[in-house]
Amino acid sequence: MRILFLTIMLILSTTRIAATEPVHAHMHVIDIEEQDGAITASFSLTGTTVLPDESQHPQVSPVDQLKATLIITTPETMHVELPQFHTATFGDFTLIEQGKISRQRTKTAITTTISWLIEPCNEGSYSLPPLVIKGTTNQNELNTFTLHLPDINVIPLPATTGNFDILPPRPIRKNNLWLILAITAGSIIILFILIKVLKAKRRPKPLSPKQQAFVRLEQLHDTTKEKTEALSLLIRQFLDHNFNMRTVEKTYAEYKPFIKKHPQIHDNDLILQILKTCDQSNYSGTPLAEEELLTITQQAHDFIENCAEPIRPDEDTETCGRW
Repeated sequence: MRILFLTIMLILSTTRIAATEPVHAHMHVIDIEEQDGAITASFSLTGTTVLPDESQHPQVSPVDQLKATLIITTPETMHVELPQFHTATFGDFTLIEQGKISRQRTKTAITTTISWLIEPCNEGSYSLPPLVIKGTTNQNELNTFTLHLPDINVIPLPATTGNFDILPPRPIRKNNLWLILAITAGSIIILFILIKVLKAKRRPKPLSPKQQAFVRLEQLHDTTKEKTEALSLLIRQFLDHNFNMRTVEKTYAEYKPFIKKHPQIHDNDLILQILKTCDQSNYSGTPLAEEELLTITQQAHDFIENCAEPIRPDEDTETCGRW
């Protein structure tokens, strides 16, 4: 699932990169910097739609949107009061929005940045209002700094165009459809290969004790003596794995009380009789008759089939356990 998500994100990011248009650079209309005592202020007015004149000086029209940015640098011991642009002071300029205020602290100074988005409404020469900056030191000393801004000349709209559009011509975007399709197809192929590889390396789900016991019961094809030994070991290992016991390490007299008292083992007497018969045959060296061996093998099969598979506290309920 994680691989599928990463593949989809790769396709989307590639498509977005292919469809991105170049960003137009801002053209500076005003760019000034002044200092008064401990306060340094720089003001810039930029736009992406301004038209340069014959001398390549920027010209502003009534349909331009301009970004005014004020950067103030003061000592870290001074608190600065930022100026505000108000619609009434602009006259024929409209305040569209005020940007976020950001502050950056260094070892000796604080740099504060504030921006506004404005646009002229009519033609003519207009003055931006002066910006009054007030700084107060820790000793409550007030420093006032007035930053005077130059006039801005708003040119009339060209008479030759009915629908004035001063945006630079957009470059014709190349058709990247085949590139996107090729990347998508390649990503799908890679995803398919990864899924096949992961499936091939995935381990098969382990068999439960009951399933292991049935498989081993089907494999009892040796002589009567070897069948008896294998059947005894098979039943003990099933009891150990399925009921968390240790019968393989104990004698009949030692594991008998544990089987008798175990609450989840049904038909205790039957399974104990089968184990006793097998043990006596193994210890005495007297092989069981074929019919008797078939009978107790079938009884062991029925016993295992009727046993539940208890979930111990240390096991995950969604798996077969830790066998």
